[in-house]
Parts: sequence; C-alpha cells; structure tokens
Amino acid sequence: MAHLATIFFRVLELLIVIRILFSWLPGLRNNDFYKFVFGLTEPLLKPFRKALMFGSMGIDLSPIIVFFILQFLEKVITGLLLGR
Repeated sequence: MAHLATIFFRVLELLIVIRILFSWLPGLRNNDFYKFVFGLTEPLLKPFRKALMFGSMGIDLSPIIVFFILQFLEKVITGLLLGR
C-alpha cells in the first residue's frame, strides 16, 4: 500500500512539472492534455498562489510550496502505512 501512495505522489509531482513546462509554452494551452493537467493541478496550486501574492511580479512560487507539502505528506502517509 505504501508503494501505491508513493506512485500517487510521483504522478502529482510529474503533473506539476508538466504544468510548469506548459507555462513556458503558451501556444500549447489550448489542447486537451493541457486542460486535463490544469484541471488536476489547479486545485493544489491556486490556494498557495493566492496566499503568496507574487502574481503581480510575474513569479509563481506555488509549485515549489506544493512540492514541499507533497513530499512531507508522502513521508507521513508512507510512514503510517509502514508502521513507522
């Protein structure tokens, strides 16, 4: 079960990386895959983007914050599943 949790968190991290790459290629934002990735990652990123308020400066640090939170949650959840 812990292995499945690790896979889940890796998929989330990969989707965020894909989202970051898409942000550098604005011409690709109209395809269905982007919309799929956006729909899965936006609920994770939006609260932190609003809280950090760096949008006016053109800097979005929300993926970094979410990466740290996902890694923390992964360690806690896999630790619980492994009985540590």
